[in-house]
Amino acid sequence: MVNASATITASNVFTQSHANVYNLINDRTNVPDPNDSSGARKFVYVREPLSMGRGFKGYPAIIVQPVDYDQGDDPKTVSGTKNVTGFEIKIIVWSQDRHSDSDGNSTGRATLDSISDSIAATLNANKTTLRNWGMKKLRIDTNTSYTEDNGKAIFGREFTLIFTQLGCIV
Repeated sequence: MVNASATITASNVFTQSHANVYNLINDRTNVPDPNDSSGARKFVYVREPLSMGRGFKGYPAIIVQPVDYDQGDDPKTVSGTKNVTGFEIKIIVWSQDRHSDSDGNSTGRATLDSISDSIAATLNANKTTLRNWGMKKLRIDTNTSYTEDNGKAIFGREFTLIFTQLGCIV
């Protein structure tokens, strides 16, 4: 279960920062599922759905991975209250060339790009909200990949969200 969105503190940096990002991405108004406009299909996961077997609802899919926390090069306290701290959250998007448009063109890469555009737009539009929750100085890095599974092309893009806190997480 994912928590409601709220401010990050030194005692909830892992759970709350994950919940805040997950909730933004899981909101179909922010990131629509191109295969289900009703929003009923499971689309955003907290771990790789392929390892869940029967729980995987098919491509496209988004995974919001657990948080990595860093106290920086010169930590002053274990609690992370008096130094430069930061954390990273990875979001992975997968799409597949199983479908095509009316002209027979495969749509996997276009689907990946469309979902990625929605994620980037959501993060950029919510920078103030993220900052108010204690998630400051957002930097986004991406990495795109391609593989095949049973003769079908699978496209992936990994977003690494890097938040840097100057001062304390209270």
